[in-house]
Amino acid sequence: MLVQVVHCHNSDECGQHAHQEIKPPFTHVVRRDGNLAQPFNDAYAQAERYLDFTRRQRQYLRDKGLRFDRPICYLIIGYNLSSEQMQEVRRRQEMNPAIKILTYDDLLTFVRNTIDVIKSLKVGDAPAEPLEERDNDEGTAEKDAAR
Repeated sequence: MLVQVVHCHNSDECGQHAHQEIKPPFTHVVRRDGNLAQPFNDAYAQAERYLDFTRRQRQYLRDKGLRFDRPICYLIIGYNLSSEQMQEVRRRQEMNPAIKILTYDDLLTFVRNTIDVIKSLKVGDAPAEPLEERDNDEGTAEKDAAR
């Protein structure tokens, strides 16, 4: 699956695209002996193939209107993993920083936190000024004095 990066940390990331390899939540990730299971390894290898294709075919993709200047792939796999299992997954992730491994627990946490933030922003509690202005430290004293 291909997605466009909407949340940008800097202007270079805006308009970039990222791959997503999404596996079912109960895909077998870690074997009983603590090593990564074959279904996980297969999914990780697929993510590596997406990145390899993207790097080799950068100009072709650009001609199609897709930007992959610093390609990444989100691998979404696993649910309810123990801390030991997560350590094994994170070890694999460190091998290739362009592959971001997320579990369904990570997604649920993100969604729950997002819902909590939205619930906390009641109409009367909304910030008086846009977040862009509040996060900008320049001119803060002048803004405060004008109030």
